Amino acid sequence: MRALEASRITIVVALLGVVCPTVPAWAGAAHVPDVRQADLRVCPAGTGPCVATINTGSPTTFTCSDGSPCQQLNIVAQVVGNLVISVLDSPTCPDNARFTPCSETIPDCSTSTKVQFSARQVHGNSSKAHLKGGRPLFSIAPTINTCVSLEGFFAGDLVAGNPRLTEVLLLLLSEDDLLFQPMPPDVATPLLQGLGLSSGTVVVTRTGALTQSVHAGTDPLPSQISAPVEISVVQ
Repeated sequence: MRALEASRITIVVALLGVVCPTVPAWAGAAHVPDVRQADLRVCPAGTGPCVATINTGSPTTFTCSDGSPCQQLNIVAQVVGNLVISVLDSPTCPDNARFTPCSETIPDCSTSTKVQFSARQVHGNSSKAHLKGGRPLFSIAPTINTCVSLEGFFAGDLVAGNPRLTEVLLLLLSEDDLLFQPMPPDVATPLLQGLGLSSGTVVVTRTGALTQSVHAGTDPLPSQISAPVEISVVQ
């Protein structure tokens, strides 16, 4: 696994943009894990950020600094398609590289990461789009040469506490780990632009079965995960 300080991330997004009627963010959606909900809620100016308090035996509460409840965000746009994340270590990195934060360098270790999203269809008014079918409309491809930090990425036990994306860590991700995670700006910004929006939090709100292509160690090919997904923009 290679140091992500020298990483190269290419995001390729093929989108069919749509702005849907504003609806409650999680109406009819899968359950949002409590630890991920605070980032998807908002506080009035000067009273944020939203803080989640997990209470044993009772519902989690979400409050602003003045004690008022956080406001739930609304879905303003949705698009479905294939999400593919590929990571390549060059030439190889130790398995424990995923435990090294982006602020530290791993000698002789670099990683390149590619995130691809090919959209095929969008939600119709009150209907739920299938995760298959349709065709791409356009694509964008920014390139980022910075470390992919997973600080604040709330996920399952196999992934929790790992501060950087590496090839080994990629192969530990599950469908649930992808759900309701606010996407980093390097991915969210071009996605918003493709949808004709200037702001919003971009998250995966549905996912189909995740598949893997394993090429870890000294294998010259990248390891890869892919899944059909629904991506939503909330405000």
